[in-house]
Amino acid sequence: MARSVSFVWNFVNELSQRSIKERGVFLSAYDVQKYTNGAGKNLGLHSQTVQRIAVEYTTRRK
Repeated sequence: MARSVSFVWNFVNELSQRSIKERGVFLSAYDVQKYTNGAGKNLGLHSQTVQRIAVEYTTRRK
């Protein structure tokens, strides 16, 4: 599970950096959720876990 959580964190980080670089906009947890729909099933994580990772990332980024 730790690898899956790390994978999601790194994905959200890369997505956020790309958004800032290309559009100059920081993504909110709600925006990130659109890109991570269905990822929990493939990674063996609950969907709420993936959402909480996105929330935690945006909180720490601010």
